[in-house]
Amino acid sequence: MNTHNRNIRRYFLYAMLLCLLVMSLVSCGGGGGSSGNDYTPPQPTVGVPHDILLSSDRTVGQSNSPIYMTALVTDVNGRPVKNTEVTFTKTSTAGNISPSLLNDFAVKDVSVYKVQTDVYGRASIKVNS
Repeated sequence: MNTHNRNIRRYFLYAMLLCLLVMSLVSCGGGGGSSGNDYTPPQPTVGVPHDILLSSDRTVGQSNSPIYMTALVTDVNGRPVKNTEVTFTKTSTAGNISPSLLNDFAVKDVSVYKVQTDVYGRASIKVNS
C-alpha cells in the first residue's frame, strides 16, 4: 500500500508539472506583442510637396502700396516643406513683382518669379502697383 501511495503522488506531481508547463506555454502568446495581424500600412512620404495654399495680406491694392503674396507648401501630413521652389507667374502688365529673375539673355523676366520656401514652408513675393 505504501508503494501504491508513492505512485499516486508521483503521478499527481507529474500531472501538476504538466499543467504548469501547458499553462505557461499558453500564456506566452507567441512573443513580440503582436496582435496576430502582421500587416503594416504604408507610411506616406513625409517632406514631399502635396498642397499649396496661396494667400495675400490684402485683397485690394492701393496705388504705390505693396501687396505680399505667400504660398504655403505642405506635405501629405500637413507639415510645412522647406527648400521647395515655388514659381509665381504674372499674367497682367500692371504692376511689378519682386524678386524677379534674369532670363537666358540676362534680361529681367517680368512674368516668372521663383522663390524657395523657408523652414515654415512659405514662399513670398511683393507686388507693387
